Amino acid sequence: MLEIVKIRAIVRFDTPTLRALRRVDLDDQVRAADLVFGSDRNRTVVRGSDLEEGPSEGLPVWARHVGGPILASNLTRRTEFALFMGQR
Repeated sequence: MLEIVKIRAIVRFDTPTLRALRRVDLDDQVRAADLVFGSDRNRTVVRGSDLEEGPSEGLPVWARHVGGPILASNLTRRTEFALFMGQR
């Protein structure tokens, strides 16, 4: 529950600035996350990193928490992200 509160606070305070700079419009993402969090089904919200072109280097790494040292680069090949999203 605390994570949902954090996400909503970040969106509430950062979105107007980023929208003014024409950097992001998070409304659709917020609506989608609200639907997922409000569902009675067991689902996971995946935050995509910065994507780059290039050949695969293996599937992306996984971490339980955002901000972990393994995620420091925040860069994933598009191919790897697509493979990750296709896994069940």
